[in-house]
Amino acid sequence: MMWTSRLAALVVLLFAAGTSVSAQDCAAQANCGDCIQVSPDCKWCADEDFEGSSRCYSSSETITCSTEQNPTGGITGQTDDVLDDTNQVSPRTSQITLRPGETVSIPLSVQLAMNYPLDLYLLMDLSASMRDDLDNLKELGGGIAETIAGITENYRLGFGSFVEKRVSPFVRVEPSRLINPCSNRVCASPYSYRHSITLTNDNQFFDDSVQEQVTSSNNDYPEGGFDGFQQSIVCKNMIDWRDNARHLLLYISDAGFHFAGDGRIAGVVEPHPRDQCLMDEDMEPPVNYEQYGKYDYPSVGQIRDHLRRYDIIPIFTVVQSYRSLYLDLVEELSSVGAEFGLLESDSSNIVNLIRDLYNRISQRVVFDPDNVPGLTVNVQTTNCPGTLGADGICSDLAIGEKADFNIEVTATREICSQSSITQNIRIIGFGNAEVQITPICSCECEENTVENSTLCNGNGTFLCGICQCDPGRFGEFCQCDNTGQVTGGTGNDTMCENPNGEECSGQRGKCVCGVCQCNSFFDEETQEMLQYFGTNCECDTSSCLISMGERCGGPQQGTCQCSGCDCNLGFYGDACQCSDMFCVDPDDDEGRTCNGRGECDCNTCRGCESPFTGRHCEICQAPSGVSPEENPCASTLCTPNIACARCALGLIANDSAECVDCPPTVLINVTELMTYRIEGETASMCRFEEEDCTYTFWAAQDGVTGDLLPIHVEMTPECPEPISSGEIAAIIIAPLAVLAIIGTIALLALLFLFWFLNFLEVKRFEKELEKVKFSENTNPMYMKASKDYKNPLYGL
Repeated sequence: MMWTSRLAALVVLLFAAGTSVSAQDCAAQANCGDCIQVSPDCKWCADEDFEGSSRCYSSSETITCSTEQNPTGGITGQTDDVLDDTNQVSPRTSQITLRPGETVSIPLSVQLAMNYPLDLYLLMDLSASMRDDLDNLKELGGGIAETIAGITENYRLGFGSFVEKRVSPFVRVEPSRLINPCSNRVCASPYSYRHSITLTNDNQFFDDSVQEQVTSSNNDYPEGGFDGFQQSIVCKNMIDWRDNARHLLLYISDAGFHFAGDGRIAGVVEPHPRDQCLMDEDMEPPVNYEQYGKYDYPSVGQIRDHLRRYDIIPIFTVVQSYRSLYLDLVEELSSVGAEFGLLESDSSNIVNLIRDLYNRISQRVVFDPDNVPGLTVNVQTTNCPGTLGADGICSDLAIGEKADFNIEVTATREICSQSSITQNIRIIGFGNAEVQITPICSCECEENTVENSTLCNGNGTFLCGICQCDPGRFGEFCQCDNTGQVTGGTGNDTMCENPNGEECSGQRGKCVCGVCQCNSFFDEETQEMLQYFGTNCECDTSSCLISMGERCGGPQQGTCQCSGCDCNLGFYGDACQCSDMFCVDPDDDEGRTCNGRGECDCNTCRGCESPFTGRHCEICQAPSGVSPEENPCASTLCTPNIACARCALGLIANDSAECVDCPPTVLINVTELMTYRIEGETASMCRFEEEDCTYTFWAAQDGVTGDLLPIHVEMTPECPEPISSGEIAAIIIAPLAVLAIIGTIALLALLFLFWFLNFLEVKRFEKELEKVKFSENTNPMYMKASKDYKNPLYGL
């Protein structure tokens, strides 16, 4: 129960934080009822001639209104209950009116009475292991009554017992064992739960009935006590629980317990019914529970709900070996005030436990409000004559002492679905307090209505300063209908409802004949006026990021759409904040991005070609020791500044147009340095030719700003020395002589070449002649006139 008060306080704090609304939330409400329901901070103006932007406004706004609707709740009635021996709570009934989001505080007093009625029902485990415990209880029977009598004179005692479900395998089901389950002595036939003594103030009858009790036996060690526990709670008439009394249910056992689900072992699977007595309440005790074979054991949750419903406080007294198990059970039942007592192995300390636990329960004030949808209850202690714990619980009250509390009730809009609500608050062991709540969900001005009002063009009812249009009509003055026909205005066929059926997305604007005219609103976080837009005012400009002081950089850069910024041509980025135009050097006549030396990345040049740096890659930082011919900065620093160097040297008249825009120049002596600095920056060596002379100057840029630094010009140029006439003659004759010599040598070489070639040709001819052989031939014209013949036969 301690955590309940803490949780209630936390819920109230969270609820209070959640109901803090802005002026925007108020302005979104379309009628007076919705306005006062959204938050106690919202008010409604019912003036007929109201000229503000929204009739529903926050109390933080200054609005001129003569008929302001801002109802508040409070206590409208309470019963005058006297605190005495029969009543410990005052007032027992309070009537309040309550507006959603509002908190009403109700004072309540609790006093510990001398002889407040007490109903104590003992539910005892009578399995075989509890034999000695039963014997001690029989011996102490009168002592229990005497102990209770010392606490209150108005008491009653009752008794019941349990063993186990009368089915296998929980008990042995052989016929002989069902008659006598014990093998070495006489025992009672096993049973699930037996109600033996109805609550009575006859101590002798109670003692005699306890003496008649006999133990039984079962097979397993966990007992079936939950069946009896449940029935002793819900069978109110059988136990005879009184309405106006403190109800204690004392559970005594030396073992664990079966709970929901364990019945499946025996094939018992039907869940235990809720809030239903399963015993014959008209029978005289003893009465046995006979539905053990049909219904499973009850769950812990069922038992907790029924203990709360019937306002019964459970006390578990068990032996040391099961202390941990039952402490966990008590924690689960803490919201109903459950207590635990450590029982001696033979239950000899049962009387002392009853006395001590009763004192602990009766001297402690714990609140247990019902869970009612739409309501939150928080209890604040204003006066505790005993001990106020860190958990907010007042304890150690003495008889006759009164503790005072404030019951704070807070509501949500959920209460508006009912005309009246009852919040029951259980003060555990002391009684109940009831709060009857009438929700405030409508305005007083709603009682004064004018049907078919001329202010509504005869098409609606005028109330609380606005028109509620007849079916088929809409518009601020009901001037429009669904066909586009208009009374006193212009209209079209476009409807204002979004797919969820909300007009202009929850009244973010006014519907004028089917077209939403969207409102503007003040954003408290950014401290700026924002605008709803879209067909149904479903979007607002907060969805777009700010650039250049405006959403999407202003209309020049982009426009705000529902999905974000829609950038104009040439702009990009989440807020249209980026454009390549911001990467163009104003001094670049060609208008190149990053001077053509880098890439533009959202208004910043990146990856500049070496050795260029700067926002537009315009700063050239030449490496030291580089000649003008190899200097990459020549085109940037040298060429544009040659004219200024000529001006500084007087090669151009200072009043000429070329010298007007020149930076400061400094004339210096010739330097042999290859690394020259101007104002700490490495300068580039530049040269230009003028009338056969070479002039040198140095130029550099500021490494941060890129500004051109003063130009340093060497006063002395490099010019050639004059040539004499003798040198001229030597220059002319020397080449001619060289040419003549070269020509002579070439001619001789040519002649030698021709001679040598002829020599080789002659030699070759002579060799050919030596190879020629001439044969002898006879001219046929000079042949002899005679011819000799020989006869081949004679060899002559």
